[in-house]
Amino acid sequence: MRIAVVAIVASLVVFAQEIPQGWFAFPTDARVAPDESLGSVAFLNDEPADKRVSVKNGHFALPDGTPLRFFGSNITFENAFPDKEVAPLLAKRMKQLGFNVLRFHHLDNRNIWNKEKTAIDPVQLDKLHWFIHCLNQNGIYVNMNLHVSWWYKELDRKKSSFHYGKALDRYYPPFIAFQKQYARDLLTAVSPYSQLPMTDDPGVFCVEINNENSIAALEEPEKLAEIQGTPWGDCLLEFWRQWLARKYGSASAAVKAWTAGAQPLSETNMVAGGVPHFEGERRGSFEPRQLPDGSYELKLLQDGNVDWAYQMHFFNIVLKENTRYLARFKARCDVPRTIHVGLCHAEPPWYTYSSRRVDLTPEWQSFECRLSVATIQNYKKRFTFNVRGKETPATVFLKDIELFEGDKPLPFANATELSQLPLPASFAMETMWGDYRTFLRELDYNYSRDMTDYLKNTLKLKALVADTQANYGGAFGHLRESEIADFVDMHAYWQHPRFEPGHSWSPYHWTIANTPMVSSEEGGNLRRLSFWRTAGKPYTISEYDHPAPSEHLAEMFPMLSSFAATQDWDALYQFCFGPTIDMKREPHLGGYFKMAPNPAKMITAHFAALVFRLGLVPRAAQVVTITVPKPFMRNLIMTHPMRNWDSSIPGYPAKQFFPTRVETRFTEEGETITVSSNDQPGMVPFRTQHIDWRLDDAKRGIYLVNAPAARAVVGYIGGHKQTLGDVTLVAQLPEDKTAAFTLAALDGKEIASSQKMLLSLVGTIANPGMEWDEKHTTLKNKWGKPPAITNFIPAEITLPGGVKPTVTALDSAGRPIGTIAVEGAPGAWRFSTTADMPTLWFYINR
Repeated sequence: MRIAVVAIVASLVVFAQEIPQGWFAFPTDARVAPDESLGSVAFLNDEPADKRVSVKNGHFALPDGTPLRFFGSNITFENAFPDKEVAPLLAKRMKQLGFNVLRFHHLDNRNIWNKEKTAIDPVQLDKLHWFIHCLNQNGIYVNMNLHVSWWYKELDRKKSSFHYGKALDRYYPPFIAFQKQYARDLLTAVSPYSQLPMTDDPGVFCVEINNENSIAALEEPEKLAEIQGTPWGDCLLEFWRQWLARKYGSASAAVKAWTAGAQPLSETNMVAGGVPHFEGERRGSFEPRQLPDGSYELKLLQDGNVDWAYQMHFFNIVLKENTRYLARFKARCDVPRTIHVGLCHAEPPWYTYSSRRVDLTPEWQSFECRLSVATIQNYKKRFTFNVRGKETPATVFLKDIELFEGDKPLPFANATELSQLPLPASFAMETMWGDYRTFLRELDYNYSRDMTDYLKNTLKLKALVADTQANYGGAFGHLRESEIADFVDMHAYWQHPRFEPGHSWSPYHWTIANTPMVSSEEGGNLRRLSFWRTAGKPYTISEYDHPAPSEHLAEMFPMLSSFAATQDWDALYQFCFGPTIDMKREPHLGGYFKMAPNPAKMITAHFAALVFRLGLVPRAAQVVTITVPKPFMRNLIMTHPMRNWDSSIPGYPAKQFFPTRVETRFTEEGETITVSSNDQPGMVPFRTQHIDWRLDDAKRGIYLVNAPAARAVVGYIGGHKQTLGDVTLVAQLPEDKTAAFTLAALDGKEIASSQKMLLSLVGTIANPGMEWDEKHTTLKNKWGKPPAITNFIPAEITLPGGVKPTVTALDSAGRPIGTIAVEGAPGAWRFSTTADMPTLWFYINR
């Protein structure tokens, strides 16, 4: 008997401990890898991972020149050291999922060390070597990470805001020495199973030096203040003075350069009597008002669509070229919060002349921010307080706001010795900050070159090497990786959990927005990621996830894999696989990122492997090239923070979503950014030859894939027929629920002639007893209990082809559980999902 969709209690806030009506258990288990699985795509790994991977024509390639795309996951902490009887089974399961790469991450945090944490534990190292051997035998290559989350012993973990020593370990010699010793101990140890160290093992195809790390954090005045009087602070100051000596020769020459053209401070407050305009003002979201004492109370009650949703502007200000300005104000926030103060355009292209970060506390503070304008552009101007549109609720208070033309003398204006020059702080002029940013960039590059050289030339590592993610360092991180790394890497998460201030990674104090990326008008992660692909380099996404317990998890792999295939990217890694060390816990949703117990991710991974690795969605024929001259970058650093790479940079098309492949090319000559396309595409709707992404009148998204050997429809798919070329789907689904339908040919043939296909229909994943809050944005710690469950979706599917197909329902490991009745005639074969045999996927053959 078929269960009516109305019986699926779509608005449940509290699941009963029993499985509710309209739902069924579908736990996925990393321990189960049956040979009889019909859903397995293990055939993709037809050989061991024992061939050296190199870069040819901008992509990964095998020695014979065959291009190679990687698809896999991350393995972290204790999970990277499974017991020896578990490792072969885990490797086999990953092969069946279509993985051909696994990224080893967070090994250095705690699990690889001996009890004293003074050296690598030989027992753990042996487990690691055995696991890698098992993976390689199953055709799975290894991406080995070095520094991820080790806390250098000199740092106070309770007080330091430099988590894991990041930023500091890109210049402080003792921290760099530790990294090199760890790399030597890990990479040169000979495996008893391959008889090779990782430096020689072709199964270790790449090494990442230092995860999510950039020296750009040291642009922040509060970070500089924190390291004052510390060994790493003294070291940075000494390096800075040495740099100044090389550039200027003397303190007086440096001060003269920084103060050239400085005007005396005016006595006229440029915003006196001005009435501010509040961008994003709306009851229940952003409620600003002026208090009787003249101060402004800005209530941020609900997250906006973007991080800059809520701002306070003073318009009609007159700015001059080559002029400095001084902003003064008092401010506080009921919770610690960062805001930005700047001089900007008041109309497109929204260029920022100068901006300063300000960190607020619950106590009133007085601030002075030096701002500057170089070349005036013919647009309306504004003086802006960007109080940001995320991490609400919060209330910002501002008062005594002033803006003056000119500047105050530097505190060290009469310095005669380099030893009298400090690191810049909030008092510093833009010219001093420009020098300091240039100095930081050189330190950053020197670290990257030094570590790469150490791995390749001292340790004789034969694997490919990348330093860190390209956006760490913003524009200059992208340039750094394009110049030094063998490939360019990025990370992205759709609606990563947010934690209340002071409760980082607390199981009680977190929220997620719980909205689908398919409804993002700006293209979500996919648009943002497209800009970081560099011409002539492989492009990888080594961390990507849509965290549980989002009710829209099924969208992740179908959207990511099909979009990445059209863009011709080179590697995709979900974060993270995450079974427990003993793999004995009954699988269910129990963490934000664990793939192994998550049916939505485990089932749709097969589609992603086929689409991405086999190219079942062809790459886009056209390429849009964003050309960025390096001279432009050198000039940019004098006025823009290193970490910026967005619409505030003139000519950079950050707000466009190109329906073609996108690449960035850095050149040795030129003064402006150019884009090879004359089109001015918007956001969603987004259409390519094989992808159609659109929003309905209610701003609900639908993402369709129509390629010869692959079809998919993701998002709000219920209520009407979905047509994917010669495939149709009619799904009964409440209008506020999303799901993902996928169909891929295992033999790579067109759907109408394919003899073997996998089809999936995946909706919401939950646990019995899961308790959402009223807004469906947090569970706190009430995740419920096993097993993982999912809603049954009544649906009718019509398939093309001259031969009647056989449709087999599969269990979570891909084993057959029964045959589904098929009706119709050649060209239109119909079958329906059935509540008597509920499943998320089917094997189709003929």
